[in-house]
Amino acid sequence: MKNVLIASTYYENNRSNEQIANKVWLKLQLDFIRRNTKSYDFAVYLNTITDKSLFHDCIVVGENNVAIEDARASHRFALRKTIEYFREHKDQYDSFCILDSDCF
Repeated sequence: MKNVLIASTYYENNRSNEQIANKVWLKLQLDFIRRNTKSYDFAVYLNTITDKSLFHDCIVVGENNVAIEDARASHRFALRKTIEYFREHKDQYDSFCILDSDCF
């Protein structure tokens, strides 16, 4: 059993700067987590992400491949799916953590 399941939601639209930003934020998060956490899994919910290869070492808890005009609704849906995944795996972890994708 791992100590913690950490999850984040990533979003992208057609602008290439968001693809670059996702790469930077993911690297920052994973570097920090690796330095400070011993037993964890890292999960993501992908909102309209075109290059999923960036997340090859992550547990993908869900994906939305259809652009939604209301970004807040899309984010809220992703968070609900993440919490649903947490509940489905509650016996496999001691604790759970949701990180905003750009929290560092």
